[in-house]
Amino acid sequence: MKSFYHSLTIISTISAVLGSLTAPAIAAEWVGDGRVVSGSGYKGTVRLALTKTGNRVIFHSGPDRGKSVTLTQSSVRTNSGNSWQFSRCGDRSEKLCVTLRQSRPRREIYYLLRAKY
Repeated sequence: MKSFYHSLTIISTISAVLGSLTAPAIAAEWVGDGRVVSGSGYKGTVRLALTKTGNRVIFHSGPDRGKSVTLTQSSVRTNSGNSWQFSRCGDRSEKLCVTLRQSRPRREIYYLLRAKY
């Protein structure tokens, strides 16, 4: 009986891994506010909206509006010289924390985004 459950566990694990590798990436739209923590507009509030599909990010607002980037790790630099860093945050990792280090004007912004349903 033990070998049956052991075999079933192995088959379930292999199926889950193969399913995650072949499943299409699901697009999620994220929106939220950010706070300018240094530089131009210090203490100001700004808004950001983006779509994230796998490692692809499309900006719907913000300084890189209309641009699309591919994340090689958790950060990316755009052609405009802006550096973006992404990480999951919150009690259950249900939020997306985004840091922007903008070159022109020089400033740093922390965003807290939620999935838009």
